[in-house]
Amino acid sequence: MLVTTPGMKPTSIAVLSYSGAYGTLYNDTFAAGMLASIIPLAIFVFLGRYFIRGLMALGGGGKGV
Repeated sequence: MLVTTPGMKPTSIAVLSYSGAYGTLYNDTFAAGMLASIIPLAIFVFLGRYFIRGLMALGGGGKGV
């Protein structure tokens, strides 16, 4: 994905920007990774039953179904 403004970068690319050629800022990298994972985790918590229902519809297998 090509974007010209730094504010439009995807979160995975923004987290990757914390590691450089001369070293890695581990504290900043882990903090950015934690912040980037909060939104998908919250979506899964609130919509988890639909996620499981979709897996069951694909034949993901629940016993007794």
